[in-house]
Amino acid sequence: MVTHAISRRENERSVTVSLWLSVWLALALVLGAQPLAAAAEWDDMVAAAKKEGTVVVANGGGAGSEERRLYTEEFQKQFPGIKVDMTTAGGRSIAPRMLMERRAGKYIWDVYTGGTTTALEYLVPAGVLDPIKPALILPEVKNPQNWFGGVIDFSDNAATHNLVFGGYVKPPLVYNTKFVKKTDIRSYRDLLDPKWKGKIVITDPRRPGSGLAAATFWYGTDGLGKEYIKEFFSKQDVKVSSDYRQQMEWLSRGDYYIAIGHHNGIFNEFLAQGLPLGQLTASDVKEANYVTAAVGSMGLVNRAAHPNAARVWINWLLSKDTQTRWSRAAGFWSRRRDVPTDHLDPALIPDEKKISQYQLNYKEEWVKKRDEIVKYLRTVIR
Repeated sequence: MVTHAISRRENERSVTVSLWLSVWLALALVLGAQPLAAAAEWDDMVAAAKKEGTVVVANGGGAGSEERRLYTEEFQKQFPGIKVDMTTAGGRSIAPRMLMERRAGKYIWDVYTGGTTTALEYLVPAGVLDPIKPALILPEVKNPQNWFGGVIDFSDNAATHNLVFGGYVKPPLVYNTKFVKKTDIRSYRDLLDPKWKGKIVITDPRRPGSGLAAATFWYGTDGLGKEYIKEFFSKQDVKVSSDYRQQMEWLSRGDYYIAIGHHNGIFNEFLAQGLPLGQLTASDVKEANYVTAAVGSMGLVNRAAHPNAARVWINWLLSKDTQTRWSRAAGFWSRRRDVPTDHLDPALIPDEKKISQYQLNYKEEWVKKRDEIVKYLRTVIR
């Protein structure tokens, strides 16, 4: 009987081991098949894209020359046979053009790239864009763990149509080091100190730009809000400017001590000249600051003339190698975790551990509030 019991246990153990081996073998076959299937799908798509011969890109972000070369010439080098036809213009001019053409039955464009406001105010409401996740083919692109926060980010609430791949955290302000010490301002509320009255200049927040983005952050931040904005503009004799360069000239001369809503590139240009300038980072102030997508978002246009070429271009742009080159060309941070940041000002790089402290003001909820915020600003800025 003992012998039969031992034999029965051995048989049971053998069956269990066989079952586990079968499971592991099946799993290994599935996992091994996935990269092969993705590679085959990619090869088929590239072949179809070459037959289409062109991808038509609407760039609503005003890309610089290096970025334009990347989007066109570099892509064409990697995928000979697929021409990139790209139009670069401000989002507020290119989006109406796209909509007018579609009303006339002309479906010319394949991909949109640029700022999120254009996508959220024009393209998504008009039904111009398709969900973009199904277009992500390359495993390195569609794996969320390769992206900041472990997610593929979107600006629209549905998280389907306007994919965000880059941007930066905005430094709260810059200052003249002859008159301001970095430790003087630990909270935005410190800007209400009477000693700064008449010494602050801000980019006009009633117009689209970094001044409005700063005001949007204040508007939506606990401890600041509408009352803070009212007090800031009514008591501090703040100078409102629409000229980024003039703003920095005033700051460098000491006409004003603090500048808010500055242009990062112009600030760095003046700083390189040895002028007495400094900046606060989001980590230097209690409330942190906002993260912007800048021109780092994209959408897949529906009813596209070149659907396969569009998907190839999108996956190529979101790959590690291209995102590395994009970050260097555009001067912005890529949301990919594996893209180097040694070429960037550390002040522009969000801290993944502090993501909850930032206002993501490229998101739909904040973009939709901007009319409300501007209306309020017009009542407090004279």
